[in-house]
Amino acid sequence: MSPMEPILKNKKSIEYDDYRDAPVYDPTFNKYFNELLEKNNISEYYFNESINGFIFLTPKGKLSALFTVSEEIFEGLHWQFIGDLEKEAATNKQISSSFIKELEENRKLLCFPFYGNDQHPLPEEWEKYAYPLEILQGENIYYIAYARDIDYIDPVEIYSFEKYQRKKK
Repeated sequence: MSPMEPILKNKKSIEYDDYRDAPVYDPTFNKYFNELLEKNNISEYYFNESINGFIFLTPKGKLSALFTVSEEIFEGLHWQFIGDLEKEAATNKQISSSFIKELEENRKLLCFPFYGNDQHPLPEEWEKYAYPLEILQGENIYYIAYARDIDYIDPVEIYSFEKYQRKKK
């Protein structure tokens, strides 16, 4: 794949007042992103506005995702989610206090794949959507979680480049 900067042709973002604040315009984020591509043998990537991040595909069709959250969004949503979980945990024994603690200590980030379209999982399922949190300091602070295996996209619907090449022959 080519360098990352050209991927945003429409210079608007629902997350950023000024598109230049988006991670894809930050050299530190670009370095992190390109290292992630190489380390995980990612051959294709697609910007996904609903997660404010990327869906990745390896040559063999393995799916993964990168969730990227601005500091402002993190401070608002992250603590709102923790508050919601604490309320729910008072009556629902399926929610572990250790999970809530991981969120409070900024060790995990909740990454709902379809946030904003009324397809929210139940709170007792949230742990499945929590991934290790990395904080990247570039021109801005970015809260990042890499989901190595995602199961909310049907792999049958994905036609990897390797599969495409085999089909061509």
